[in-house]
Amino acid sequence: MLSVHVVSANSSAMTRLLVLGFILLAVNNTIQFSVDTYSQCPEDQVKNRSMTLQLRKHVFCDYDTYVRPSLHQDNATKVYLELIPKFIEFDDHANTLILYAWMAMIWTDEHLKWSISKFGNLSSLQVSSDELWMPHLYVYNSGNLDREQYGIPKTDCVLHSSGQVACVPAMKYMSHCIANYQHWPFDRHNCTLYLGSWSHTGEEIDYNFFDDGVLEMPDFTPNPRWKLLSISAKKKVDKFEAMNYTFPRLTYNVVVERHSTFMQTTILAPAIVLIILTMMVLWLNPMNSERMVLAALNLICHLLCIIDVNWQVPFNGDTLPSILVFLKNSLIIASAVLFLTALLRQLKGISIPAPVWLTSTTSFILESKAGQFILLATLDPNTSTTMGTKDDNIRLIQSSATSSIINPESVNAWHHFATLLDRLSFIAVLLTYVIMISVLLPK
Repeated sequence: MLSVHVVSANSSAMTRLLVLGFILLAVNNTIQFSVDTYSQCPEDQVKNRSMTLQLRKHVFCDYDTYVRPSLHQDNATKVYLELIPKFIEFDDHANTLILYAWMAMIWTDEHLKWSISKFGNLSSLQVSSDELWMPHLYVYNSGNLDREQYGIPKTDCVLHSSGQVACVPAMKYMSHCIANYQHWPFDRHNCTLYLGSWSHTGEEIDYNFFDDGVLEMPDFTPNPRWKLLSISAKKKVDKFEAMNYTFPRLTYNVVVERHSTFMQTTILAPAIVLIILTMMVLWLNPMNSERMVLAALNLICHLLCIIDVNWQVPFNGDTLPSILVFLKNSLIIASAVLFLTALLRQLKGISIPAPVWLTSTTSFILESKAGQFILLATLDPNTSTTMGTKDDNIRLIQSSATSSIINPESVNAWHHFATLLDRLSFIAVLLTYVIMISVLLPK
């Protein structure tokens, strides 16, 4: 009894499958019949309609959008392009250029010609790009793998009686750039956009420029952060000897530069203030407590400025931006100035006689006019002719001789050495800042 029910259930299932198969076959035959009927495009059905409708039925009768628009497959389809930039964006953290533009395209579709006299002198027809064969134009170095980077979006086109098709789709091109932020915030980037076809060779589709690649930019909207310096177009042909094929490639070079006015206020102005602050520390008397406080404050300001710039500057791989190199060197100088201030305070407080090598070196420097000029603003004018006597243990300059001799037994020799070291440090730091600015400043 159980076997009878199983056989009955199997038979019922097979019957439902057979009925479903017949239904699908009938629907498929109906659709195919409708397509075949439409493809025949009987003219008597649209004979009393508008001339535009008659023209559309005539032109698109048996037209296939996947067939290349050439009667002879050996002839290459020439496609003329012109890029019309409208707006640019540059993502400096992702090193990506985004170009919004119109891409004017013109080619001849030999399958879509008609006689003007037969259709009421209609010389053109507005059609959708979905109804036409469209050039396969892709971005080779796309910075985004979205569908909009592959192919051409839907747009309206104008079809002429000669078969010429003109389309101007709105495009959004995105490409990766090899950015260099060494001169940030005065950085300039040269980005390259490669356009071509993945599915057609140069023997099938031949891409060319209008006016030899000269670009026009009517109503171009400037970017508030980036300035478009130049954009140029060039055609390159890659040839594969093994297959004897060529692949044309359209190259657009876009050069952008950052608007650095805002950055000059937020980045360069603090750097200049740090230079002035460091020089002020060296100018003050080491024995004043204000110099020690100012030197510590200068070091803290350097650290805060480096942290702030580090958050703003884009990542640049192994190349360190010049502004960070400058702040790093300036931080080292500020640390050295703080250490020098503490050292000079200790030297001026030493109460033991100076060694011979120190006094002789100091005397040698003071014998020169440069050394006397360095100490001119720091020593007392009344003692500039004599650097001391045995009574006060200070001997600076002998009045009867042009040489400056320091008494080795004088404990105040440490004071003169510290003063000389302080003035020389001021000159050395000033020259160091001048060299750093001349080397690191972008040309």
